Amino acid sequence: MDMKLWLTENMKNIKEVIWLVTLCICAWTDFKRKQIRKEVVFAAAILLTGLTLFSYQSISAIQSVNLLPGFFMLLISFLSREKIGYGDGICLILSGLALPWRQFMGSMFFSFILMLILSILLMITKKATWNTKLPYVPFLLIGTCIGITVE
Repeated sequence: MDMKLWLTENMKNIKEVIWLVTLCICAWTDFKRKQIRKEVVFAAAILLTGLTLFSYQSISAIQSVNLLPGFFMLLISFLSREKIGYGDGICLILSGLALPWRQFMGSMFFSFILMLILSILLMITKKATWNTKLPYVPFLLIGTCIGITVE
């Protein structure tokens, strides 16, 4: 089988695997250090963009819409003086690039719901306050796994 044909037919799965591996690394560092490793995210961005261009796929209008929540989160990061980290917004942008529209929306929905539930539980048990910083990327990883599975 021609490598180009195989890549084109399996592009969605390849992007998902690359993104899940990247998310695992980023989730671990976000959980441990409350920080995203820039070199990992940068490498994933180059790889995902390169694969898209290599397979002659263009970014559709719907995929462009996938990028908007990440850019919005970056704007909130800037306006709130990093109450939400820049890495969270960047990971959300890459998630929009890596996943089809339905999986992206599902992963974003599930990640926000899971984070909301945990935040409420931590505040009820008095283990957190409004100022407590929680890592977002681990929730994005779980939400992405759910979003990929549900679709």
